[in-house]
Amino acid sequence: MLLCGAALYMLQRVKADVETVRTEQVAIQNNLRELSRLVRQRPAGASQPQPAASPTAAAISIANARIKGRADAPLTLVEFSDYE
Repeated sequence: MLLCGAALYMLQRVKADVETVRTEQVAIQNNLRELSRLVRQRPAGASQPQPAASPTAAAISIANARIKGRADAPLTLVEFSDYE
């Protein structure tokens, strides 16, 4: 079967893309094996990460602050930033 130049070029590009995908797949599989090995080596009684602390409400005055939106909104978000 004869292929014209454009079709031959596209076929070569597809083959190159498939080879790239295969190479990346091997790398991903190796990473997964390493992760699996590390998980198996972890001691049985190892402590689990602690969940983040629950947020707490705070009352602050925004009397002289620049605001956007209704002054009597049921929720106020305050952003603190440092412009140094």
